[in-house]
Amino acid sequence: MLNNFKLTLFFFLTILSISVFSQNITLNAEIDTNAILIGDHFNMKITLSQPSNIKIDFPIFTDTIPNSVEILSASKIDTVVTNGILNLKQNLVLTSFDSGPHEILPLDFVIHIDTITDTIRTRQMFYQVFTIPPDTAVQDIKDIKPPFEAPISFREYLPYILLGLGIIALIIAIWWYLKKRKKNEPITRIIQKPKEPAHIIAFRELDELKEKKLWQQGKIKEYHTEVTEIIRKYIEFRFNVMALEQTSDEILSTFRNSNLCEAENLGLLNQMFSLADLVKFAKANPLPDEHDSSMRNAYSFVSNTKTELKSDNQQNTTEVNSETK
Repeated sequence: MLNNFKLTLFFFLTILSISVFSQNITLNAEIDTNAILIGDHFNMKITLSQPSNIKIDFPIFTDTIPNSVEILSASKIDTVVTNGILNLKQNLVLTSFDSGPHEILPLDFVIHIDTITDTIRTRQMFYQVFTIPPDTAVQDIKDIKPPFEAPISFREYLPYILLGLGIIALIIAIWWYLKKRKKNEPITRIIQKPKEPAHIIAFRELDELKEKKLWQQGKIKEYHTEVTEIIRKYIEFRFNVMALEQTSDEILSTFRNSNLCEAENLGLLNQMFSLADLVKFAKANPLPDEHDSSMRNAYSFVSNTKTELKSDNQQNTTEVNSETK
């Protein structure tokens, strides 16, 4: 009987002490808004005041609170002691992605007094989650616009331009090679001057052509072709102009744009080449005087433009004078 009385008294005193301590404990939790748009953030502030000789456990927060509340972050518990009272603070950043009204259930804080354990709770809190209203001004649903393309600069075009020019140059080189190969000509030709002066060779070949009497035998085209070929070789050796590879107009243009010969000699060339081209394309049947005129013009052109050579006596005299000095 006495033991039962002692046990009852012990529990009574313990409950009384908890009640006394509870009067010195203040727990509060509040949210900074009760209405948010879906996905918005809001804060829950928890404050706890308690005697310093009591241990109270804060809830351990994970990533969610029941009823569709997500915890984005939880601050450390801030502790300040004032006159033997502990003031504890913690802030939670929350969000929700479910529309409609929601309830935050009370949070449990566990009190430890000696061997006795008790629990205090926060109050219930309510909030509303709203969705974003549709824009009624937009009648049609538009497709996603493609990304804008930046204008292409000349620097970006340059590699393609250079590549194109390189391909064109390669095509021209291949065409030139095949053309030369078909004609059995060397790819590059270097003008090699003969040992004899150009005018000596030209005079000799003109004399030989004159002896053939081609135009008198009716071989008019062959005659004028050989006259112009002799003059072309003479021009090539005398003036270093690749006349054998040029047309008549190209040769005349070369002389007009340079000081290689006088206008009188250019006129002789023009007469020879013009008549030869007319015969070549069967556009003219020259008279006998015109045949002779082409030969005379050829002799005159070579004679007027030949290079004067010093005789052996003049060369020896120059050498003696040099030694004397």
